[in-house]
Amino acid sequence: MIDLIVFGTIMTAFYCFFMAIYSYGFREFIRMNLFNGIDKDTAKAFIKNLPFRQRLFITYLKKCNPTGKQRLGIAIWFIICHYVHIIITITLMFMTWHSFLLEVFFNRSVDTVAYIMSSQITYNNLLDVALIITMGALPFSIAIGLLISWFSKNKYDLQIIRVTRGANPSDLESKAYNVFSSTLNTAPFKIKENETKEFKVVKGSQKFWTSQAWIPQQIKKSNILDINVLDSIVELEVGCDEDNSLWIREKGCSTNIHLEY
Repeated sequence: MIDLIVFGTIMTAFYCFFMAIYSYGFREFIRMNLFNGIDKDTAKAFIKNLPFRQRLFITYLKKCNPTGKQRLGIAIWFIICHYVHIIITITLMFMTWHSFLLEVFFNRSVDTVAYIMSSQITYNNLLDVALIITMGALPFSIAIGLLISWFSKNKYDLQIIRVTRGANPSDLESKAYNVFSSTLNTAPFKIKENETKEFKVVKGSQKFWTSQAWIPQQIKKSNILDINVLDSIVELEVGCDEDNSLWIREKGCSTNIHLEY
């Protein structure tokens, strides 16, 4: 009896170990696709601020789009696989303890070759399927997910941002500016005088700003420009006024919009 309980405990710990490892893996793949193109820290901060129930059951599916469009097809695939794996693992643990308890308290053994509820599936068949799914769920899911990714349209849902910088007023320093966006705030790019550069961001609501980062004690920051990035190239201009105040605006606009400091 003690041997069976010890063995059952070890098997349960084994199942829980695989479920925890696979759960972490599935959730990472889900996060990567739901927040495609958004930096990892931003995605984690967004999830961390959600209620526990939404984090546990991943019900933030429709709310996970703070700066761009989700790759819903692949994310939903991994969510389905995640829940199937949890259900199968719990079923496997239940089957294991059911057979142990029958033998310990009722001195009965499960007939593993008998058909279950008049079906063509035996206890052994169900056990084999459950073990295969439990152990092979993540590799199989990743393989299918890669195929979905390979054939999916609009994989990354990114859009080009073209930034132009004109000449500085003659009496001001002509050094590079750092240009930021909501999804590139940890990796700005530099633009010099009379230069045009391009980079890509996730479609959706985006904030852009620029700064002079070469003087750590006196960093000057421009206004914040809020733009809904859609299906056409966004053209921006950056520069500074006579008083060395930085600004960023859409090309062709005479005034800056949505000023925040």
